[in-house]
Amino acid sequence: ERMKEYLSFFDPEFIGLTGTEEELTPVKQEFGITTLERDATPEADNFYYVDHSTRTYVLNADGELALEYPFGVTADEMTEDVRHLLDS
Repeated sequence: ERMKEYLSFFDPEFIGLTGTEEELTPVKQEFGITTLERDATPEADNFYYVDHSTRTYVLNADGELALEYPFGVTADEMTEDVRHLLDS
């Protein structure tokens, strides 16, 4: 529920990934995701922060990674690639 609430601040269609470190490690390795958890501090109202890589992943109909974009690529730039993927 916390992840759903957090993601709603960005886009209601976003899907978050949660789990134990053991469950997440293979996924992080497959997609090249890096994370760093920062300790909670009294100055930050005892919230902790997680730094993470920022990429957009597009999966094909079989659930396999088909396209990957770094932060900053616009939707217009992705459109042609996604259309090609849908046509194939």
